[in-house]
Amino acid sequence: MSSNYRVITSLRPNFEAILIDTGICLGETIELTNEITIDTLDIITHNGIFDTICLSDDYFQLWQSMCLNPIQTNSNMEITSADEIESICINMEHSYIGDLSIFLTCPNGQSVSLFEYPNGGGPAYFGIPIDDDTQPCVAGVGFDYCWSMDATANIVDFAQLQETIPAGSYIPVESFANLVGCPVSGEWCVSFQDNLYADDGIVFSISINFAEGFYSYDTITTIINTVDLSPDSEDIFWTGPGVGTNSGSTSVIPEIPGENTYTLSVTNNLGCTIDTSFNVTVYEINDPFCGTFCNSMVYENSTDTINDGSYEYPSQNNTSCDWLISLPSKTAEDLFFYWNYFDVYEGDILSIYAGNSDVSPLVLELSGNDEVPDWFIVPGNEAFISYKTNEFFRSPGWEMVYQTVLTGLYTNNNSGIVIYPNPADNYITVYGLDSASDLKIIDMSGRVIYSNPQFNDGNIDVSNLASGVYFVKIQKESHNETFKIIKK
Repeated sequence: MSSNYRVITSLRPNFEAILIDTGICLGETIELTNEITIDTLDIITHNGIFDTICLSDDYFQLWQSMCLNPIQTNSNMEITSADEIESICINMEHSYIGDLSIFLTCPNGQSVSLFEYPNGGGPAYFGIPIDDDTQPCVAGVGFDYCWSMDATANIVDFAQLQETIPAGSYIPVESFANLVGCPVSGEWCVSFQDNLYADDGIVFSISINFAEGFYSYDTITTIINTVDLSPDSEDIFWTGPGVGTNSGSTSVIPEIPGENTYTLSVTNNLGCTIDTSFNVTVYEINDPFCGTFCNSMVYENSTDTINDGSYEYPSQNNTSCDWLISLPSKTAEDLFFYWNYFDVYEGDILSIYAGNSDVSPLVLELSGNDEVPDWFIVPGNEAFISYKTNEFFRSPGWEMVYQTVLTGLYTNNNSGIVIYPNPADNYITVYGLDSASDLKIIDMSGRVIYSNPQFNDGNIDVSNLASGVYFVKIQKESHNETFKIIKK
């Protein structure tokens, strides 16, 4: 029994680029987008054929064959020695192997016997068959059997010991040397003959394995599914509360608080429909989730923490807020900032100005896709911070710490000591010491991380220090000096 089948493979689209707010406030908008990608799949197939032959009593003493055409590298190649055919493999089951003959025939008609009746196999089985003559051609479990000149076992020897022949490699009845002169190109067939009117079996697949160089062992087939992504396409659409019929990318304003489910369905060129769903919680306006996040404070401390004000809730959509740092004591120090966290989305814009308003010089502007520096400096004693959120997605927000620091070339007019560069990458240079001094570098926790009691002018390696603020304390005979430096 032989049938032809077409196997169609459908790949699941990649939905990872779709960003849906999982929580919004009543009256806010959900943006439903069609940002999907279609992946490809490479399928590796071996030179073999997967078909079905039923060796039933209906084919008593008739030859049945399963054939294949190896994929070659050179159509003129011929077999010149037995070891150029590594093995012939068959996946099959049969309830009585003693009545079987199995032959391999090459394209020019030369053949060898792999297993021949009468063979002494007796009542042993290939695989695990359905041993019931009233149920011909009912598939059992096929085992993989190979015939190879490198094998050491003989099937008949195993047949005397157990009911089922173990899967494995066995010696053929005739040598593969009988196939010398066979062209590799063309049809190779494995033929089966059931010689007694009793018992049956099924052959599921055959494969032939040549020595390296005779043919390409594997074939790579690339599967690509396509989807119509045009604006008026009916192949991709959203469903859910407030979504219109056959709606692609769309904006939705839910009218009912609670859990809302939105499903994106995609139908590809094979007619297969795949979908994915997103759950969105719609909160009442008086829920803490919908509370205002903007605290719009004025900060006057020399060091403090500033955040977007949303805390455990995400920032509200389409909102603006600002903060002002204005130190009452106008010193020669600047403002050094670093992040506790920064997690905003595309369209959220955080702007920092050197001054007391948004018309002051812009120092830094960041959005969701920007590269965020570990730290930055605002010159002077004032900084104006503005944060505007996007229209659709509520982001976790941000939090940063600021403190006053000295920057530039550190020159003490009284002592004449200079420390540079500042900020520093790999080293700092200390200049202006009249004599050997006790120099220490101290971190923000007060821990001494460098000490030299006899330091005179020269360089200090700071490449291994973590980014941040440090103090350089210099003790001379008559007095002490302390400087702040920044390690990039």
